[in-house]
Amino acid sequence: MSLVIALTASLLAIGCFSLWWRCRVQLTAARAKILLLQGEKKIFFDFMHEIGEAFSKDVDEEQLPGMILDAVMRITSARSGAIYLPQANPAQLNAGDVRGMFPPPCPLTPEAWARAVQGPEHLRAVLRENPLPLEAPNGLGGVFQAGDALLLTGEEAHSIFPTPKDNTLEAGSLILVTLQDRGDHLGILALANPPGSTPFSQSDLEVVKSIAAQSAFSLHHNALYRQLAEKKQLDRDLLVAREIQQILLPARCPDIAGYELSAVNLPAKYVSGDYFDFIQVDEHRWGLVIADVSGKGVPASLVMAMCRSVLRIQARGCESAAELLRRVNRILFPDLRNDMFITVAYAILDTQKHQLTLAKAGHDAPLFRQSGDGRIRLLQSPGMVLGIDSGDVFDMVIQDLVVPMQPNDKLLMYTDGVNEAVDEEGREFGREPLQEALRNSSATGVTSLTKNIVERVVRFRGTALQSDDITLLSLQRK
Repeated sequence: MSLVIALTASLLAIGCFSLWWRCRVQLTAARAKILLLQGEKKIFFDFMHEIGEAFSKDVDEEQLPGMILDAVMRITSARSGAIYLPQANPAQLNAGDVRGMFPPPCPLTPEAWARAVQGPEHLRAVLRENPLPLEAPNGLGGVFQAGDALLLTGEEAHSIFPTPKDNTLEAGSLILVTLQDRGDHLGILALANPPGSTPFSQSDLEVVKSIAAQSAFSLHHNALYRQLAEKKQLDRDLLVAREIQQILLPARCPDIAGYELSAVNLPAKYVSGDYFDFIQVDEHRWGLVIADVSGKGVPASLVMAMCRSVLRIQARGCESAAELLRRVNRILFPDLRNDMFITVAYAILDTQKHQLTLAKAGHDAPLFRQSGDGRIRLLQSPGMVLGIDSGDVFDMVIQDLVVPMQPNDKLLMYTDGVNEAVDEEGREFGREPLQEALRNSSATGVTSLTKNIVERVVRFRGTALQSDDITLLSLQRK
């Protein structure tokens, strides 16, 4: 009887010990899993903190993909990884960053393969030099276009990439996740483990998908911040360009005995392709110029600056308006693109003879008000625009027109931004309001005339945006 009791007690002890041991093993495994999860959680929150820090600093755009790769590889224990991002060419993706010996996802030349197997830095350089084409339906490009998130092992993983030239660049297990934000495909995050290493698990994929979602958000907003910074810099540059251009335009009209002058320039954008100037030809002559470069914005303003320089240099001592424009055309023609040209109206005021010598290079005809009968004349003279002919035809076509200036006669020169201004319904301002304003200006000076025309244009345009530069230059003999 005592033997039975002893055996029973022994069996109970063994059973209790076995149960205790199993519980201890399970508890140890649970604790290990908790520690692992805590470690993953810490890495994840460290990553979130790093991303947050990125927004508070001027992080270079190239640093962000590396930050994402480092975090996701720490969590998954991935041996290699890469991020591919769209660039200027919409038909391909470029390697934003690469870690470890990541299998090349696109075909390489034998020379490139030889460099790639030399180590991670060499491989990184090779992959950055070889964009990933998107037309291949079964590679990373296909995953990117479909917006997939895939876990691939074995032969499936191996088939994604071209056959490697070295077994150190084989893929035994892959995670491929498209970086998406608000429906936009911003890139693809790829992790690879070689054959024989621990394959990725489904939980790894879920973690990577979570990080990919935050990463896509970060990449998207990093691009927005960069674009905003670039726009602010561009705005500052344009403001400086506008200030420089204002320096190139006359700060005020010159004092010419017996005459009154007025001029205004209102750019449609930051800088203008219109130009006006007053150039002292000699002791008794002044050149009055108004010009309009085709196009608007910075390119037009640069051509305008060229035109100004050439005009000022060539005008000294030149008594013929037509001859001056011949010289300017010959000098500018070789440097103007085929799609650029300049219209110019140039008048030489002789203060001794009280007469104007006018020549036009394709510009709108100036308006002239005769004080005697109040009649408005269009000062038409033959000519063609600057920059479309080397000089053979231009020189023959352009001619001078001489106009006497009686007391109280007025000259109005303008660019097409005035007469071609449009209202909300697309109707043009036209030349008639200019003639009317000039006709009714008998009792006022040209400063009031210029102001009145600008007010008329603004009132006519209403809520419509200014579509072209507005420039006016007017002259009156007192």
